[in-house]
Amino acid sequence: MGAAIACDTSTPPEPETEVSPAEAGYRGTLVFQSDREGTWDIYRVEADGSGLKRLTQHFAADQNPAWSPDGSTVAFSSERTGSGDIYVMDADGGNVRQVTDHPAYEGAPRFSVDGSFLVFEGERDGRTEVYRVSLANGTVKRLTNS
Repeated sequence: MGAAIACDTSTPPEPETEVSPAEAGYRGTLVFQSDREGTWDIYRVEADGSGLKRLTQHFAADQNPAWSPDGSTVAFSSERTGSGDIYVMDADGGNVRQVTDHPAYEGAPRFSVDGSFLVFEGERDGRTEVYRVSLANGTVKRLTNS
């Protein structure tokens, strides 16, 4: 997927604010992470810079957003439980659901082509590996063995 940086031109971030690369999503709408409000949260914006909306508002870092293939869902990683776990939410920021729950770091989620799985990086075995989680039943499978 191509990456772009999205900023709302009416209220640009302060110079010290970091804005991560965004993921081009469903029909040109971008999702991205920013600490423009003091904590890392997920935002969405149209490719032309209009319609900026904050999707998450949590004191923990919400990062690494990814669109589902049909544009109905956004996956992201968050430190809401103390370590990185994977979450999904509706495209409007509602209905946030935790997908993984493990004491080791898990992050950088991406949807499978059919939207039924999330692939993510995790340190469940003390090394960074690639895992897959079923969105239907929560079953996790390790895909790599470094």
